[in-house]
Amino acid sequence: MKVSEAVEDIVSRGVAELRKNAFGDDSEDAKCLPWTREQVWHVLKALAKTSEVGYYSIILDFPFKGDESPLRNMEHAELIVIGTRDGRPSTVRPGKPVLRYVFERVVGDKLFEATQELAYNEKQIAEAEAKIKGYENELIVLMDTMKKEKDQGWWGWGLFGKSACWGRVRFVGNNLAVTERKLEVLDKKNNEWKRVIKEFRL
Repeated sequence: MKVSEAVEDIVSRGVAELRKNAFGDDSEDAKCLPWTREQVWHVLKALAKTSEVGYYSIILDFPFKGDESPLRNMEHAELIVIGTRDGRPSTVRPGKPVLRYVFERVVGDKLFEATQELAYNEKQIAEAEAKIKGYENELIVLMDTMKKEKDQGWWGWGLFGKSACWGRVRFVGNNLAVTERKLEVLDKKNNEWKRVIKEFRL
């Protein structure tokens, strides 16, 4: 066997093992993993582009939101290595050199990428919709409070004829607008991923 063929064999077997061990055989199997598919996909995408990423850039936002335990479990499973600096977590790298190529192969699979991105975005869509509902409910309460204050007379309002609720209304309203724009972008992306899946040919 040629060296190139041996390398290809190692990478191919690594891809099959990674999909099973990192994502589970099916959705039920995935529930038993100490991380979510969205979390491991997020890590794989980052490490497929570069050999090292910042630890906190990974865990800061969705899908980790500050929860370090899934990343620690990935290290325990030898999917990644967490580097330290001054006693603190600093970097995330593939668990083995060959995994960099395995990550690239997995992320480069167009059908697999489309299905994972679709699921990844759907979780963010559900989160955004929940936030929008919360913002809308809070605005209803705030507007009702302001109406009651006005009906009660001048003492319920500030020095300049505005309720103290106005600041909160602006804040919540801005958050609502930002989240609605994010939802529109995610919906558009998912429509594109669905098209990729429908048009995919083996």
